[in-house]
Amino acid sequence: MFQRAFLGLVLIAATFFLIRGVVLRFVSDETRLRWIVEEMVAGYNDASLGPCVGPIADDWRHGSSTTLDREVLKGGLLRQFWNERDHRTKAFLYRVEVPEDTLSIEVREGEATLDLEARFERLRGATWEPLWHIRIEAELDQLDGDWKIRRSSHEDLEGRGFRG
Repeated sequence: MFQRAFLGLVLIAATFFLIRGVVLRFVSDETRLRWIVEEMVAGYNDASLGPCVGPIADDWRHGSSTTLDREVLKGGLLRQFWNERDHRTKAFLYRVEVPEDTLSIEVREGEATLDLEARFERLRGATWEPLWHIRIEAELDQLDGDWKIRRSSHEDLEGRGFRG
């Protein structure tokens, strides 16, 4: 009985990965890039580091800064994810939204650019208040089938970052 159940689970898992592989093979690069943005947003909102920095190349740089690299970003996110929580509920106090109509993607052979707006909010009491609205431009390279962000820059549209 146990062996049949185990074999059934193995077959279900194999079928899932086979179907997933076929779907991923035929999905456009633009769709893959949209999924990356969605996963980064969901990761931030869940205070989960992996989805936020996974698509960022090891040699990533932001703007003209030589000091803001992937490791500094990881440290800042970890600090925010650990420290910026409601004392009672332990819920993360920030969230970000990328409105679909602000996301623009241009794909070329092995390269892409993203242009989007991100709206950060902070929970104060029971109300989400606008904190920071920015426009982000990113350059990506396709490396071994994966898209990686290698450069980015941002422009403040409203607010002053996480300083409020």
